[in-house]
Amino acid sequence: MTASQTFDRCRPLTSLRLSVEVAALVAVLAACSAFLPWAQARPGARLSDPLLELLPSADLSEPIFVLTYGSLAVVLVVLLRSNRERLVTALRAYSLMVLLRMLTIALIPLEPPEGIIPLRDPIFMLGGPGQYIDHDLFFSGHTATAVLLLLAADRPWLRRLGTATVAAMIPALLVQHCHYTLDIAAAIPAALLAWRAAVTTRACASGPACTCALGIPR
Repeated sequence: MTASQTFDRCRPLTSLRLSVEVAALVAVLAACSAFLPWAQARPGARLSDPLLELLPSADLSEPIFVLTYGSLAVVLVVLLRSNRERLVTALRAYSLMVLLRMLTIALIPLEPPEGIIPLRDPIFMLGGPGQYIDHDLFFSGHTATAVLLLLAADRPWLRRLGTATVAAMIPALLVQHCHYTLDIAAAIPAALLAWRAAVTTRACASGPACTCALGIPR
């Protein structure tokens, strides 16, 4: 049986699981939207960051937005058309990453860095115009998302896109001064942990003739 034939036999199960994962992600994002105003209102500690003190600051909100959601759209569309099993795993990993991030933000309240330039992200804006979330610091969600896109990539050109996204995202966030260096560094192992947990907990119950985990590394 070829890989294409195997995937076709998996499709009914995968489509159901895809719907479940999308519903779970919507629920997690709704919970995160309710959580962020509470996190925003809390006082926290301000850290010393020698690297940020050395770097110039600039508003890179628009490039960061295009980089994040452009890469996200490309990876999701490619996986939806060619590898839905891997897409299911990627969605689960993202849900787990958001839950882990909510936990770390709750446990480690931080004040934004000195000289922060608020990151204007219309998808995660708090309140009306001019009101931004800047207490969702540890760990960096943008960095973790970029790393997850790299892990989800299933072909060489997508991996190159993922690598370029991570390589561009990290300095852009530092120049924006919207995260401490620690926030960005911690996002990498957090994303790896979420991906590993998603891979480990995936299910395949369609029988011995169907290999559901096509292209997903353990």
